Parts: sequence; C-alpha cells; structure tokens
Amino acid sequence: MSLSLRELMLPLDGSALAEQALPVAERLARRAGAVLHLVSVHTPLSPLVLASAGAETTRLADREALQWLRDYLDAKTDALRGTGGLEVRSALLEGTPATALAQYAGAKEIGLTILTTHGHGGLSRLWLGSVADRLLCEGARPVLALHPQAQPQPMEFHRVLVGVDGEPHSQAVLEAGVTLGSSLGVERYTLVQVIQPPFSSLTGMTGPRRYIGPTWMERRRAEVDQELDRLAEPYRTRGVLVSSLVVVAAAVAGQLIELARSTGTDLVAIGTHGARGIERLILGSVADKVVRGASQPVLVVPVPASSIGDQPGTARALESDAIGAELAGAAARHR
Repeated sequence: MSLSLRELMLPLDGSALAEQALPVAERLARRAGAVLHLVSVHTPLSPLVLASAGAETTRLADREALQWLRDYLDAKTDALRGTGGLEVRSALLEGTPATALAQYAGAKEIGLTILTTHGHGGLSRLWLGSVADRLLCEGARPVLALHPQAQPQPMEFHRVLVGVDGEPHSQAVLEAGVTLGSSLGVERYTLVQVIQPPFSSLTGMTGPRRYIGPTWMERRRAEVDQELDRLAEPYRTRGVLVSSLVVVAAAVAGQLIELARSTGTDLVAIGTHGARGIERLILGSVADKVVRGASQPVLVVPVPASSIGDQPGTARALESDAIGAELAGAAARHR
C-alpha cells in the first residue's frame, strides 16, 4: 500500500497522552494540504452491565460520558478550525475502538493514522494504547506511532532511517519514508538492511563453525549493498540525499533501534506484514519490536506477507543455499 497524505486520522480518547500527537498531526496536515480527521469512539455499555443492579444510574453515567466526549471533540475541532488554513473534520463513533476506527479509515480512505502509543491506563480506562497495538498488529494501513514523553513531541525532522529487508516491497517502504519525510522537511535518509549471520537462525544445523568459509558473508554484503544502491538511485537522481548501510547482526530490530539512536535519527520507517496469533506471540515482528523499543516516531508501512520471523524468506533461502555450497566445498577440502 502506497502512502497517501490527502486524508489523515488522529484518534483521541480524551487524554493528554493522545493529544501529544495533535501538534505533529496539525503540522503534517498543513504542510501536505491534507484533511485532518479527529476521531473518537464511544463504546456502548453491554446488556449485561445494563441488566445489573443500578442500571439506571449506569445509563446516566454513560450518557454523561458520551456527552463529555462529544463536547471534548467539538472543542478540539473548533480550536483547530479557528487557526485557519486547515480543513478539519470530526467524528464520534460507537463500537469497539479498534474496529470502529478501522472501518472509518476504510470508508474515508484515510492514508495515514497518527497516534500516541501505549496511552492507556489510569482511572479513566483510556483505550488508545490497545487501539495502537491492534492497528499496528493488523498492518492494514500506514500508522505514524509517537511515543509518550514528558517533553513536547518533536516538530523538527531532519533525518529518516528506512529499514528494509531485501524483499520486493522494500521499494514501497522507502517511497513511503520519502513521501512522509518530504512533507516534514527531512533533509537526509539512511537506507539500512540488517543481515542476520547464518548461525543466528541455523545453529545446530550447519555443523562446526570452522566449516563455514569466510567469503559467504562478504559476498552477501556486497550483493545487499548493490541492491540498496539500486533502490536509492532514483531518489538520488532527484536530488534526495539517500545513503545506504549494510549491517550484520543477529537481532534485526535491536540493531535498527541502536542505529536510530547513534545516528541522530528523527524518524524510523519500516514495513510490516501484520504478524498475528501464535506467530506474533512466539516470534513477534521486527516492526512491533522497533515501535516498542525506539524512542523516535516510527512510520509503519503495510507490505505483503512474504515470510515468518525477522528474516525475509527469499534471503533465508538464498542464505541456506549459499551455506550448503560452502559446506559441500569445505567437506571436500577436509576429506
């Protein structure tokens, strides 16, 4: 899915944490000339709750909560409209927050959802954190995830780290990063691919370490470096500053997080195929780990599923073939 900045959605649950994303969403909407949708969700009380003792009091409290949320959303919308030069729409939905927001995003052709992650908790039972997790996990539409922090959210973006995995969809991830970065005034992009050593996933299956020739990783790095240059070249010819970097590390997400920190990155862009169920519980996904571990905002771009785990299927197959060739040659030499 390509990144479109014509329609932006900002979910609000009435919390200060959710509102941390508001200045970033406003700035992006202004620079991109986008429509900004302020959306909140009211979850009706279940029949079981209404049938319990004190149902009338419960209904009254629910009506008051609904009215408060409506007034809150109207106030935020009016305040933004009062600044001029920005088209703002608001919607108060009913239902399960993640489902209602996903349906709204599909109906309104929302190109990017901007939200603060992990904003749930406290006495008000805010729902934003669980919604962020669900939207990121499903990987249906691009999400710009901001982390709660004591200081105001960053408003200046100069450098973007784009993590790719060598699959065909890497081009879409880079394109999305440049599209968003162009609207935020980004000056420089770093295109990164992390290569996992063979033993990180094949330990115990490849024999003693001495049987692996030293040339495999050198060849693999050279191949990836050429591929990254191929991805970056169209942007370089347009004057976009795109550098490339190949890193060898066992933990892909951890390496991307560290690179973002050490290079002064302001924004991370990464693809996701929406790991779900048992796969997510056991293996997780690189995108999920980066969102949870990075301190910078993270643009999560949905891409077609091509593998399970941190390493792309094609690369893993190529690696396996290469290791097999190395082992065969090494075995022959040791006879």
